[in-house]
Amino acid sequence: MTAKRNNRSWFRYPLHIHISSLFLVVVLSVCGVQIWLTQNGLHQVLLDANEHLFDRIAKETQANLTIHYQPAFATVEALSQGELARYLDADDRVKVMPEIISMLSSSPYVLSYSIVFPDGDFLMAYQLYGQKMRAALKVRPHTEYIVFNYSSHDERLVSYEFNHVHHLTVTEEREKLHIAPRNQAWYQEAAVDQLSLSNPYYLSLVDKIGTTISKRASNGAVIAADLTLEQVSYVLAESVTRESSFRVLFDGNNRLYAYSNPALVQVQEEVRRSANLHIDDIANPIVKEAVSKISLALKRSIEFEALGERWIGRIEPSPQASGHDLYLLMVVKSSELLGKSQAIAKTSIYASLILLAVALPFVYVIAQRISKPIKRATERAQRIEQFDFKAVNESSSHIKEIHDLSQSLCAMQVTISNFLTLTRNIAKEYDLDKLLELLHVEALASTGASKAYIYLSDSEETLTPHCAMSSSGEALSVDALKSINLNESNLQEFREKFLVEDTTLVYGYQDAAEFIQNIQPGESFLCIPLFDRRGSLLGGFGLALASDQVNALLERKLPYIESLTEYTSVAIETRQILADQKALMQSFIEVMAGAIDTKSPYTGNHCQRVPVLTEMLTKAAVDTDTGEFAQFTLNNEQWQELHLAAWLHDCGKVTTPEYVVDKSTKLETIYNRIHEIRTRFEVLKRDAHIDVLSQALDKPLAAESMQQLEKQWQQLDDDFAFVAETNIGGEFLDDNAIARIHLVAQRQWEQTLDPRLGLSWEERARYDDHPFTAGIKNSVLTDAESQKVPWRASHKNDERFKLKRTQYQNNLGEIYNLSIRRGTLNEEERYIINNHIVETIRMLESLPFPRNMTDVPRIAGGHHEKMDGTGYPLGLKGEDMPVTARVMALADVFEALTSADRPYKSPKTLSESLRIMSFMVKDHHLDGDLFRLFLESGVYRIFAEKFLLPSQIDEVNIADYLVVE
Repeated sequence: MTAKRNNRSWFRYPLHIHISSLFLVVVLSVCGVQIWLTQNGLHQVLLDANEHLFDRIAKETQANLTIHYQPAFATVEALSQGELARYLDADDRVKVMPEIISMLSSSPYVLSYSIVFPDGDFLMAYQLYGQKMRAALKVRPHTEYIVFNYSSHDERLVSYEFNHVHHLTVTEEREKLHIAPRNQAWYQEAAVDQLSLSNPYYLSLVDKIGTTISKRASNGAVIAADLTLEQVSYVLAESVTRESSFRVLFDGNNRLYAYSNPALVQVQEEVRRSANLHIDDIANPIVKEAVSKISLALKRSIEFEALGERWIGRIEPSPQASGHDLYLLMVVKSSELLGKSQAIAKTSIYASLILLAVALPFVYVIAQRISKPIKRATERAQRIEQFDFKAVNESSSHIKEIHDLSQSLCAMQVTISNFLTLTRNIAKEYDLDKLLELLHVEALASTGASKAYIYLSDSEETLTPHCAMSSSGEALSVDALKSINLNESNLQEFREKFLVEDTTLVYGYQDAAEFIQNIQPGESFLCIPLFDRRGSLLGGFGLALASDQVNALLERKLPYIESLTEYTSVAIETRQILADQKALMQSFIEVMAGAIDTKSPYTGNHCQRVPVLTEMLTKAAVDTDTGEFAQFTLNNEQWQELHLAAWLHDCGKVTTPEYVVDKSTKLETIYNRIHEIRTRFEVLKRDAHIDVLSQALDKPLAAESMQQLEKQWQQLDDDFAFVAETNIGGEFLDDNAIARIHLVAQRQWEQTLDPRLGLSWEERARYDDHPFTAGIKNSVLTDAESQKVPWRASHKNDERFKLKRTQYQNNLGEIYNLSIRRGTLNEEERYIINNHIVETIRMLESLPFPRNMTDVPRIAGGHHEKMDGTGYPLGLKGEDMPVTARVMALADVFEALTSADRPYKSPKTLSESLRIMSFMVKDHHLDGDLFRLFLESGVYRIFAEKFLLPSQIDEVNIADYLVVE
């Protein structure tokens, strides 16, 4: 199956190739159909188009005529119904002149408005068109409007001239003009019930043909408006778009009202005077041909021939409010109409061919743009597969499916990236509260909840609020939240679902408010149980969110939330296990330190107090922002490392024999061997007594013998007293004392029992194999070979350590031990005591500490080093020691000096201890900067008030110890 797929892999082309091919086929098909339709339906399409064109032109012409002349019709109608027709008095009519002038100014194609009363009075307002009209009416140069008001009662004619802003400029009484409006046809034809449009007639004032709109008011007055037909022709000319086309407006009697080309109207003088203008007066034979061949009632375009060319014409009725039936003739040359259409058709064909030429690269580019978001989405998916979550620009697409896919991949990338970031942060975080805070932030961000809660189980029956957070990142107080006791009667259903069914629970506000105190109305509470790997209840994870979002959240995010809570369970369980192990380890360390202190009454609580003082001084070094330790700091792991090192700094003492640690006299091993010597001296005294008694057998003891015996006894008592005093080791032993020890050792006693009897195999191995001879003389103080304890073969010396082991593991020789000049320890025993730090390092190095705690042996094993390199076991100098090791060295000395539980010495006061330590600083044994910090920070006094006897705490002037050389 795989081979088959591989063989057909060449069928797999990029998406833009498929889209380009598909678009090319579609474009070819569409262009072919378009060309065929263009060639076969062009004629009908053009005729239909022309029909629509004539409709549009007719409507536009009608609209233009209406726009230009409808105000005149409306004004005449309004004036015939208004009060103006009732102003019979000439003075009253003066008041309405501004209103009439305003009407004229808003109707540029109206020549005049007139009001003619039955008694002969009239009011006539003109707007001036040219110099001929100005001359005829005798107006001033700046006059734009003139009104004539005639009163037949006193035969008085007054003219009123107005400028362009309608201000009255001149009032003049004139002689009677030859104006007789009542003799005009329009006055006689005016009707009361409708507007009347007169036949065309000659307007002498402007020397043009015109017509008049009129209507009679109820009181007999006639309202009229004069229009020039030349202006109507200009209106028709506005709709002409082609050179050969024309428009003609005429009535049913073929009287001409307007022509789109007025220059072709040949008006004879007699015709001008009679105003009897006819279609025949137009110098265009096409007009007569069109009128004769097009029916007035046809209402559609027809094609006709005239002058050897094809024409298309149509007559459209143009009804007027006056009741006159006017007709609009529209004619266009067929070649012009169809020529342009044919040009459009050719252009379409050429465009199609050009489109075919450019379609492929254009479609290719478009296809690439379409497929680019898919390609990016594929790359994003591959990045996700490779766990590469670097932010990339989001691809936008107008295609919904591609856009949704890109959005989904982006959301998936963000979700997975956030989850992995969360897991990494959790893996790095040891603090349980900070860990739960991280989980809160992610849950709130991914769900849109307003608050998140975590309850931990103190037992299988109670859930205690541990932490809570709002969506703003603010930690909420859990003090106001009460614990949830699953045994309460009202929570039985909750308990059943929570513990047994292990399901996600959703509670509305009313139900949730019983056990969640800060939930808000309109919110619901979503709760998920947390279980460990064994199925034991760890707690619960809760979210407070808007009730209308719950269903959508459960549909979209429930698996993710459950995964998050499962990880939360694992994280909580892991941290609890680590916390338990840490607590166990801490307890073990404290037990071990206590056991070391308990092993010897001379060390007391040393292993427990040194860590306290070490951490106090280290904290002071971290907190200071000046001096040598301004940049010194410790992270959490380093603090834990220091804590362990301080508590285990003397763990090697478990290997130190108690009789060495507790050795209080020079001859003490497991017991004080002074008693053996005392017995020997007792034997010598008995021997001396026996010698004297044997000389006086069967006769009284001579006084001289008794004196001699007492003298010997006195000498023996003095010698033993000297030996016993030397055994204490309280004073420095000088050469004379050592010489006397050797002198006392010359005393001999007779041995009759084999000293090898009753010995262990190890002790017996130190004796030679020569047979024992009874009665031999032995020194009362011995340094025999059998008293030299050799090292075991398994004990190897480590070359790293400056502390070199002695020739023998111990030397029990009595003369040798009594000759110790200071203290009670011989060289072998002092090595054993000092070797505890070597054993400490070895023991700690054998432990599998985590990587971040590998310095524990180095810190714990450095508290007997000195700044000048004369310390042990490694002989390190100050610059080679970590600050924490130097701190512990100082703490170890101070605790040893002030300790009150060592029976072989009395506790020293604060001032005595600090003075000794100042000498040690001068000798470069302790760190001077740390000693200064120890004093200036007050750590010495804080420790003293907590652990020292009141009698030890005396007045201290730290200035006495700060100047160290």
